[in-house]
Amino acid sequence: MKNIHSINFIKHTTLLACSALLAVSLAACSQPAASDAASTAGSASSSATSDTAQIPNPWTGCTTLADAAALTGYGDFNQYAESNAVDVDGRSVTLQGNDGQVQLATWLDGDYTYSIGIYREDGTGLTADEMTALVKTAN
Repeated sequence: MKNIHSINFIKHTTLLACSALLAVSLAACSQPAASDAASTAGSASSSATSDTAQIPNPWTGCTTLADAAALTGYGDFNQYAESNAVDVDGRSVTLQGNDGQVQLATWLDGDYTYSIGIYREDGTGLTADEMTALVKTAN
């Protein structure tokens, strides 16, 4: 009978020690460290405003289409002197450029619009045959 009481005592003591350890660890985790307490006190005034802080407005107003193109970094809004529609593998492709050179090709395929643009520093483009070959490889 003494062994049963001894085993029960050990079980209860172990359970009590584990419960105390759990309570101490929970209490320690819920309290800020001493070094954190000073920084928390200093930022108490800023936390009131940071709760209502929002992201900045992502929109930028533009007065012209050229301004919008410059901000986005893409889009060809150039005015070309020459524009010619050609047939490439059954698709109507519009070739646009200046001085007999093609800088832009655009075409529709179902619900999608495709384009190939040539933007060189010197402003030169491709021949119509070279651009047509590029359009064929894109399909």
